[in-house]
Amino acid sequence: MIVFAHGYDVSPDIYSALLNSWVRAGFVVVAPFFPDEKASAVIAQH
Repeated sequence: MIVFAHGYDVSPDIYSALLNSWVRAGFVVVAPFFPDEKASAVIAQH
């Protein structure tokens, strides 16, 4: 199993080719989306 965490303020969608290649190779891939990491959410917490 591969757990893939995308970078700050980025959607895992841009990594779809990479993620799909891991799936085709036989891995189970988990790539959650973190909607609360937008800059506005970070600023609101401070």
